[in-house]
Amino acid sequence: MSVRFVLVLVDRVRNEVIRAVYFFYYVRERSDEMKVRIEIVGVPMLSDIIGKKKFDFTVPGKTIKDLIEELIRKYGIRLRKVLYGEKGIFDPMIQIALNGEKWIPADRHDTILKEDDTIIFMILLAGG
Repeated sequence: MSVRFVLVLVDRVRNEVIRAVYFFYYVRERSDEMKVRIEIVGVPMLSDIIGKKKFDFTVPGKTIKDLIEELIRKYGIRLRKVLYGEKGIFDPMIQIALNGEKWIPADRHDTILKEDDTIIFMILLAGG
């Protein structure tokens, strides 16, 4: 959406318009933003960078990928390195669960989020 403003300079003595200047700027639509709940379980590198283990977060998008990109934008390159490693591939040891019901593998980061979803980042554990 663009917004237009007009700045009008007026000569107060003659009551004439000296110059009219138009300003345009773009405002990002907020209709695609939503609030989600993020929980970090057993991934101390993430919680150390972010500074908390549970928090609400506003996502300017609709997918898990949008969420991850916004987290990286907000918390920086250290977070990108934890999530994607040196090769730029999402770390397979970090698992994402949606609402505690559904696993979201790296090839499904296009999964659509809904308002008030809970996204849990957790470390993959194996053993027997």
